[in-house]
Amino acid sequence: MSFEAIQQEIATWDAGNLRKLQALVVSLRLRQDEPDFAEKMARKIDDRTPGNWVTLEEFGQRLGMPPNSSE
Repeated sequence: MSFEAIQQEIATWDAGNLRKLQALVVSLRLRQDEPDFAEKMARKIDDRTPGNWVTLEEFGQRLGMPPNSSE
């Protein structure tokens, strides 16, 4: 399949499929640029240190987002 054919197909996709494609592209770039990225993220996710994690509400407040904002 040519790149042009792929571009034409992607142009017909809905927002959900475009988000999946974007996530795929980011993950491919990370694998190339930072091969141990998944391992680093696993260590961070397993981190139980108090204060290293915040709730979604606190995260929104830090970003200046109104409560219950979907943006």
